[in-house]
Amino acid sequence: MRRIIAFILCAIMCLALISSAYAADDPIVIGTTITLGEYEQDNNLGNGTEPIQWIVLDIQDGKALILSKYLIDTIMYNNKATYITWENCSLRNWLNNDFLSTAFAEEEQAEIQESDLDNGNNRTRDRVFLLSFDEVGQYFPDDASRLCDVSLTSCALLSSREKKDITTRGWWTRSPPAVHTPSGWGSPAPAPIEGDSDHFEYVTTVGIRNDYVVDYLGGIRPAIRVNLDTISSQFPS
Repeated sequence: MRRIIAFILCAIMCLALISSAYAADDPIVIGTTITLGEYEQDNNLGNGTEPIQWIVLDIQDGKALILSKYLIDTIMYNNKATYITWENCSLRNWLNNDFLSTAFAEEEQAEIQESDLDNGNNRTRDRVFLLSFDEVGQYFPDDASRLCDVSLTSCALLSSREKKDITTRGWWTRSPPAVHTPSGWGSPAPAPIEGDSDHFEYVTTVGIRNDYVVDYLGGIRPAIRVNLDTISSQFPS
């Protein structure tokens, strides 16, 4: 009898430990921060690249939409001042080629899905992209939530260029400009201009909207979609 009681107590303790372990392993949900890929972010080439932190913005059909937590670089929307679309701008090319191959190992790249994007004046299928004007308003409902810190690499570049200390910076969206409310994101957003533009929507350093010329050196927060099961098992925060 004592052996049976001891066996039952042992089984209960084992089950409690297992339940505790599973509870500690929090599932990935909207708002979770994960790490995936690496990129130079501390302005110290001697210590190698740093893991990229991402915020989970949305989860649908087994895929997670994630956005870089910090401004990881500062790049022009297009490398020369001209009328352009997201489809043809140099920034889109950089994100889907240079950044994709630099920041992610082959097995990580395999988990990054193509996204069908509505860009206001055209549609594209991208693996790496920027949020649209509407998406910024959807996932960041107030000015304070849109503020974003700059990586040290971008901070050093901007501080040198502008001759002052830079710790926060605005960030590009992929959307062409339109007539919006003066202080922020209206709902619903008005239709964007048709055709090419030499200005694109930008989240400013105080979290409100503006539109900047395409050759402005603006902050970059890449967005990607990844398989949820894969990041849950292989790429924890």
